[in-house]
Amino acid sequence: MQLRGLLRAVRDAPNDVAPLLAHATWLEGQADPLAELVRVRVALTGALAADARAELAAREAALLAAHEEEWLAPLRPAIDGHTWWRGLLGVDTSVRKFLAHAEALACSRLVRFIDISDWSADLAPGEWQALTECPQLEWVTMLGIRGRYALDGDEALLGDDEAAALAASPHTARLFHLDLSFNAIGDRGVAALANAPGLTGLTELALRGCMVGDAGLVALAQGHLSRLEWIDLSYCDGRPSAAGWSAFIDAADWPNLRELWLFGNELTPELQTAARARWGSRVRLADDPG
Repeated sequence: MQLRGLLRAVRDAPNDVAPLLAHATWLEGQADPLAELVRVRVALTGALAADARAELAAREAALLAAHEEEWLAPLRPAIDGHTWWRGLLGVDTSVRKFLAHAEALACSRLVRFIDISDWSADLAPGEWQALTECPQLEWVTMLGIRGRYALDGDEALLGDDEAAALAASPHTARLFHLDLSFNAIGDRGVAALANAPGLTGLTELALRGCMVGDAGLVALAQGHLSRLEWIDLSYCDGRPSAAGWSAFIDAADWPNLRELWLFGNELTPELQTAARARWGSRVRLADDPG
């Protein structure tokens, strides 16, 4: 139980070193060399003289050379990739692997972030519903399940029902990045996502190539996702009208917005002018470089 509490504190405050150091103290009590790696990485985030930084970096490299394979071995069946961040792991996994190893990932003393990425066509029947109902989904920070319009039929894509199932999940509070691009999600699904109480922590949302129309644009603009900083609504396949885009531009209110991507949409010159007047260089349109 103590480990679970320590992991929760670390994951709830990813930029706070105090929970990390408390976790390191617990690890030291278990004679776990991971404790030293955590302390070294925390020290490296501070202001250091060049020689002190070089010494700590060398110690970090030595610890990883000595222990990384041993530490990673129990997690290999559960993950597709990993990165070290302040002495703990961010891991990437598929839906199937996550469902098979959810408890092990959630309880691992090593794991700080869990990201899930997959293709919708690779999901077996029932896996999406199982994911939305999985209690360990609460530890997932990034979820990206993209469709492949050029290769997959509609039956292999996530649709409005799947979006609504995610919106209804009570286990999504830690999600900050959601990418459902190129799926068959239309206005009903977008409205469900935009008004989901458990998705209010989202800061990044990609619905590129989804079937977003007028009602979806308005629902997103008027919904509860006020923390969004990056949004990709490129190539809306619901073919929003000029009136829909105008209502979206007028209603949208994201005070922390850094980038809004609208590539590949049919916005009139007047709408492009209105978008730029509203968001300036933060909006990316079809004729923008890059």
